[in-house]
Parts: sequence; C-alpha cells; structure tokens
Amino acid sequence: MSRIDLRGVLPAPITPFDDQLVLDEGTLRQLVKHALTPADTIGVVVNAVAGEADALSLDERTRIVEVVRSEVESGRHVVAGIAASTAGDARAQVEAVGAAGADAVLLQAPASFARGIAEAPDVALRFVREVAEGGLPVILFQHQAATQRNYPLPLLLRLLEIENVVAVKETIWDVARYEQTVDAIRRERPDVQVLLANDTLLLPCMVSAMPDGLLLGFATLAGHEIGRLFRAVQAGDLDEARRLHGLLAPLRDAIYAPPSLNYYSRMKVALNLLGVLPNSRVRSPLVDSSPEEVERVRGALSSAGLL
Repeated sequence: MSRIDLRGVLPAPITPFDDQLVLDEGTLRQLVKHALTPADTIGVVVNAVAGEADALSLDERTRIVEVVRSEVESGRHVVAGIAASTAGDARAQVEAVGAAGADAVLLQAPASFARGIAEAPDVALRFVREVAEGGLPVILFQHQAATQRNYPLPLLLRLLEIENVVAVKETIWDVARYEQTVDAIRRERPDVQVLLANDTLLLPCMVSAMPDGLLLGFATLAGHEIGRLFRAVQAGDLDEARRLHGLLAPLRDAIYAPPSLNYYSRMKVALNLLGVLPNSRVRSPLVDSSPEEVERVRGALSSAGLL
C-alpha cells in the first residue's frame, strides 16, 4: 500500500482568476506561499470544492498541480482533488495530476451516488477500486449527509480496505456521526488516517475524537489560528482551544452562513481584503459576493484581529 503522512493541517486554497476569469498563475503562486506559511501546514489540496473544481477543465487542473508543485518544497504534500462521473474519467485525472507532481488524490463520490449508494455498495467498491489502481494514495471524500452521497459506515469501512486508500476526509457535518466514524476506523482500520473537514465544528469534533489532521478551506484564510487550535487540543489545553475557537467564530460564521453556494465567493472576498488576492472573481455557476456580504466579511476579519 502507498504511504503518506498526513498529520497536520492541509489547507484547500481557492483557485484565483483574473478579471477575464482566466486562471491567474502568478496569484496562485503567491496564494500557495501564503497557505504554506503557518508552521503546522503539511501541504495543500488543490482542485477541491473550495477550488471551484467543477468549473475547471482537465488541462487547468493539471496545470494547477504543476504550478503548485513548483512552489511546494520537498517534504510537503500536493494533493489533487478528483471529481468525475465515471471511473475511467477519474483514472485519467489521476494519471494526469500524478504526472504533474501530485503526491495523492482526494476522491469525491460521483453525483450519481446520491441516487442510492447505500443500497448498491458494489457500485462504490468498484468505482474506488478502479481509481485506486491508478497508483497514487487515495483520500476518500466522505460527503455531508445532506448531499446523500455519503458512505454508510459499514460501506466506508469496506472502502478503506482497498489497496492505496490511505485516509478519509470526514465531512459528514455531524459531531455524533463523526465520533462514531473515527472510533470505528481506529478499531477496524487503524492504518487509515482521519482528516477532519467540518470547518464550522472544529472544536467539538476534535474534543470528541481527535483526528490525525485537518483538511480545510478555512485554513487558507486563518491557518495560523487553526494550527494553534489543533495543537492546543492535542496538548489538552482546552482553555486556549476555547479562546481560539471564540476568536475564529465571527469569521467562521460570516464565511459559512447560508447559502452554501456562497462559501467560496466569501472566502475570495476575505483573501482580497487581506491583500492576498487582487480580486474576488468566481466562475459560473457561483456568483460574486454582494456589497452587503463584503461588508459582513470585512467586519468579521476585524473582529478576528486579522484585518
């Protein structure tokens, strides 16, 4: 089995575009340097949901990996998101990003799984097995329960038996189910790593069941604070953890307020206000943030002491 150490914080950066909505490679390089600055950061995850993966062509996804790989020093990881409707398309993406320098892939469940994957587990097993045969370490994306693309726990444990599946990104967004999942993985598959990705539930999830690492779009924006929060819980310093949790709360609530389609538009606004991005443009089907949202994000950055 492929091995990769994922203990630490993995930010999932947005994808920057210029004013004509063309991939902005210069800004991407600066953004990666910004994301890698916090001491706890072990690499980056590109072409993920936060990176508007659905709006990127395969050529763009591959080029993003090439650019990011050139900015990430040896010893830190480049993980590439994989989203495809068929195993064949997913394998093609794995091969392309592997050749471009990715160390591992984050595999989303196809949208078709929402039609009843719990009743058709062999479909998921075949899909993941075919993709994992591409040779790169695979991180399984455990989707939110609301998407109906999430794997029931018995099926998830079977998927984690597949060669080259090394970790799970846990995004179920339910503290009790997260704790149940982590406990089962520790018991049944202790070689598999758990990456917490519930951006709005970090402290309660970590206290209930400590993950191996964090995989968060939010870490691109508040990586130093999130890294310190992670270390505080590891060390059992809950007073410090609660302080950091409270510090991040206004910004978290501003970014992750409904509707969820606006999460990453707001993330770009925040990075623009911080001077990391020259603009906050997003591709369709997302829409640029309204002036009211911009002001809410500005106020939240100020409350968190980041602006």
